[in-house]
Amino acid sequence: MANINEYFPLEEDDWFDHPRLRHWQKLKQSGAHLRVEVRRERRGLDVGNPVLFVAIATDDRERFEDELWRDELHRGLVKLGVRAISDDNESLRFGIAFANAFEPAEDRVGDGFFNSVLIDVLKQGPLADQLAEQLTHVHVLQPNRDGMPYADCRDLIIGAIRGRARDLTRDLGYPEPRANKILGGALAIYLDDRFSITERRQLGWG
Repeated sequence: MANINEYFPLEEDDWFDHPRLRHWQKLKQSGAHLRVEVRRERRGLDVGNPVLFVAIATDDRERFEDELWRDELHRGLVKLGVRAISDDNESLRFGIAFANAFEPAEDRVGDGFFNSVLIDVLKQGPLADQLAEQLTHVHVLQPNRDGMPYADCRDLIIGAIRGRARDLTRDLGYPEPRANKILGGALAIYLDDRFSITERRQLGWG
């Protein structure tokens, strides 16, 4: 028999089911100050797997713990209120996280139509000026805006962006102007990753 609890949202502590997250949560509760740095090494055309380096400051000492990127760990650190070491690194962190956040939209309509709707939404959105350089390097078909597929995909994309905006302002406590800049940087990184903008430039393809 199905459990009725599956229809109710997770309690706050359920964000921290992973052992590492429970460990970091206890450290924060004991007074430690945590920050995260995301490192992703680029070698030629290859981009390595991202790694989360968590800096833990207690009294006058600081130590580091590292874990390969997992969306579960990223989301848990956000819920713990753990900021990145800089705004640029925060943009990298959320740029990587957008791949998972956009997955429901891409799964619903397929990658080609998702690409078209994504670019259409971003060109019309409030961060279009911040994304202007990246958008000039992305070429996709104009989507058909009639019908439910476009509306469903658009709503899922906008919902994913709004969710990351809430992460930045509500959970991480950034003021809105600063959060907007971080969010724009994150979307620029996501576009660079998805459409291989840096790699195409290196190859002289524009």
